[in-house]
Amino acid sequence: MLTDILTAIRPYQWYKNLVLFAGLVFAGDLFVFPLFVRACAAFFIFCLISGAGYLVNDLADRTADALHPRKAERPIASGALSPWCAVLLSLFLFVAANGSALLLSVEFGLCAVLYTAVTVLYSVILKRKVLVDVISISVGFVIRAVAGAVVINVYISPWLILCAFMLALFLALAKRRKDRSPLYEPQFLDHLLSVTTTLVIMSYSLYTFLRASQEMMVTIPLVLYGLFRFLQLSYEEKEISARVELFFLDKGLFFTSLVWVLLVVVIIYVVE
Repeated sequence: MLTDILTAIRPYQWYKNLVLFAGLVFAGDLFVFPLFVRACAAFFIFCLISGAGYLVNDLADRTADALHPRKAERPIASGALSPWCAVLLSLFLFVAANGSALLLSVEFGLCAVLYTAVTVLYSVILKRKVLVDVISISVGFVIRAVAGAVVINVYISPWLILCAFMLALFLALAKRRKDRSPLYEPQFLDHLLSVTTTLVIMSYSLYTFLRASQEMMVTIPLVLYGLFRFLQLSYEEKEISARVELFFLDKGLFFTSLVWVLLVVVIIYVVE
């Protein structure tokens, strides 16, 4: 039972909540221990919400998943985890997470409640709507980025929020292109990816230009490589290309991401 529950709430997907640390890192407070602890608490809370969201998603799709060659192995679709158990567990996680968020601060609690609402709506309705599906995913990333800043009471650049939105939109569209989503024509997705790639580059470049110092501009080539490499792989006939986890599985993307993180930390905490 415990193994089935852990599988159903997908902890291997929780790394997406690392965006909550963006406010802490870019505000220059990564090594301020009390703020770091609050950011970690916020991360854990949003992981609980994400886990509950995956339960709702699998509950909504359990009939279709049971007919899918790979998704049929999911605990709810396979019957290893009963629907009632999944419902009760998701409610418990939602209540525990949102209650804990309100204890940290009212503003952060509101962010958690909003993210919960978006997560549930996406799982039940929005993921079946053209364009609304990918936009709702991007909104979820923005809420997490804002929540990470709110919980430690620091300012976060609107350009950084825009970067988070556009990058999430790019990744969602690339995944649908690779998965051959029935909601989209391939040619339409190609056009959307072209526009979104341009917007990601522009928003990130403007963010680096408009900082108090422009040293962050040296990271632009890394961002370009990362985007183009991910886009290249999304067109290849490889199973791993369909997943955002590609950032960890492809050596080029992994080392580019690692160098980008190291450069950002050095620029913010040493150079500036």
